Amino acid sequence: MALSRRHRFPRARSSVGAARAFALRTLTEWGYEDRHDDVRLCVSELATNALLHGVPPGREFGLELDADGALIRVAVRDSGGGCPELAQWSAEECRGRGLRLVVSLADDFGVTVHDPGKTVWAAFRFGSTAAVGRQGKEARGAGGSGETGDQPSPTATPMVRAAASWFLAQEALPRHQTVKLLGDDFRAHLALLIPKVEGLAAGSAGGGMRAMLALAGVEEARRRLALAERPGLRGEVERVKWLARSVMVLRGHCDELADGVRPASG
Repeated sequence: MALSRRHRFPRARSSVGAARAFALRTLTEWGYEDRHDDVRLCVSELATNALLHGVPPGREFGLELDADGALIRVAVRDSGGGCPELAQWSAEECRGRGLRLVVSLADDFGVTVHDPGKTVWAAFRFGSTAAVGRQGKEARGAGGSGETGDQPSPTATPMVRAAASWFLAQEALPRHQTVKLLGDDFRAHLALLIPKVEGLAAGSAGGGMRAMLALAGVEEARRRLALAERPGLRGEVERVKWLARSVMVLRGHCDELADGVRPASG
């Protein structure tokens, strides 16, 4: 059963702690016992970022939590102008940690622009259900997923996923040619994944938060695909890592949604 809870907070320093407490209390009441530290840190950073850069004087920001099975989405909405630019984020933003901390802790992350304002969200997979999902993805990658349509081939899928995982884990700068080749592979893979995920989300029984998160991941992947090449090797590595993250996220959504729409055997 999908769950949802939201609360609004004033433009005040004390609201960061209040938002953090609201999120952890909600997770506990819903029965989600792990990853509290990840959610606590991400809510703190998103709320702080909204207060510093988004909430106009005299206005409030909203915090919303949505849950569907092992998936949790945390979203902070403000009515201020401007929008975080992926290509411009740096480790010095938000008092030295900022949105990079959110990106490193969450399973997915994105920005939805409104008129006025924006929503900055992070998604997390919790508990044993997430582990089962990962095991199922590996089994389908080894033996074929049973999916049909314009999706990457069973042979290509685990290879591209493994390449994306490897690239995200690199601390030293890879060679420029490696970055270029992987960037091209990730772009081609995303071009196939995006319509596949959209089709599965449209056919998902009852829609729900899984479909909503999948479509949000598609929107974020398109945003990342539109990023221009950046000058210098370090800049290009950063841009291609955004593509790699979208490959990992959309493959996860594709597998989970396929499980939801695939007819039962027997």
